[in-house]
Amino acid sequence: MDKSINNIALGIATLSLMCLLSLNVHAADWKYFGGAPLDGGKVGVTFYDAEGVEQSPDGHVKTWTKVFTDEVEFNRTDTENTKKVVEEAADRIVKGYVPPYCLVRENCPKYDDVINVITFESIANDPDRQPRLRILYEIDCGKKMIRTLSTILYKKGGGSESGSAPGNWGYISPETNADALCKIVCTPKRR
Repeated sequence: MDKSINNIALGIATLSLMCLLSLNVHAADWKYFGGAPLDGGKVGVTFYDAEGVEQSPDGHVKTWTKVFTDEVEFNRTDTENTKKVVEEAADRIVKGYVPPYCLVRENCPKYDDVINVITFESIANDPDRQPRLRILYEIDCGKKMIRTLSTILYKKGGGSESGSAPGNWGYISPETNADALCKIVCTPKRR
């Protein structure tokens, strides 16, 4: 009887390991798509996950976004990954990388702006930096409409609040962050 229990336990452990090894682990690649002034003189800096964009046959696109609102958190240089962030940004600049945001916005052709956006993206990819908010959006590319599917608000003292009730569809206004996001994610070569 002990032998059969051991065989069952070994079988379960083997099956569990096979399942874990077969999982497709998703590594986010956060790309800048805009910023906005907030109350108190703060600025929200927004990014979308280029690796996680899901396009459906009906012309809808889903993508996670994250928003940093704490300038101190966003600009801090005391993380383990600070050196990596700087090296990654420098490497992208040397290789001639152009951020998707700069392909859809007329106000990003200046070299200094491109460097800032590339640096922002490298910072956003630092796992030691906590955004204030994550939002899953669905965009109807053909109709240029957007809605929220899920939100996660990170509290300053720790913890989070989340909601997963799909919001109402709304039209995307020109020259907004939603407009930039739509232009980027609805055109696969720009992602």
